[in-house]
Amino acid sequence: VRQGFQTRTLIFDMADLENPVLHHTYLGPTNAIDHNGYVLQDEFFLANYTAGVRILDISEIENSVVVETGYFDTYPENDNTQFSGVWSVYPYFESANIVVSDINSGFFIIKKSN
Repeated sequence: VRQGFQTRTLIFDMADLENPVLHHTYLGPTNAIDHNGYVLQDEFFLANYTAGVRILDISEIENSVVVETGYFDTYPENDNTQFSGVWSVYPYFESANIVVSDINSGFFIIKKSN
């Protein structure tokens, strides 16, 4: 159990598949567990268990700049380090709908606001 530590995502430069390089470590705002991340253009959609879905702007990733631009919390009880809440997220529909699967609450269809 990692109580008291921020969630983190390690970002690697995979330009050379035989020599991946750690490019950046993103520290999230919660203690929840990062899980299943998906890139769509300049955004990273991260399933974050008890902290829900996190949406990150990665348009300046080459400068190690990653900014959270939104989130949807399906498990508002807490952001503890436990296997509850969002398991996965699918952001690839033409409609811009985002499908979220939650271990406890089921299936959500959300859309990012402007």
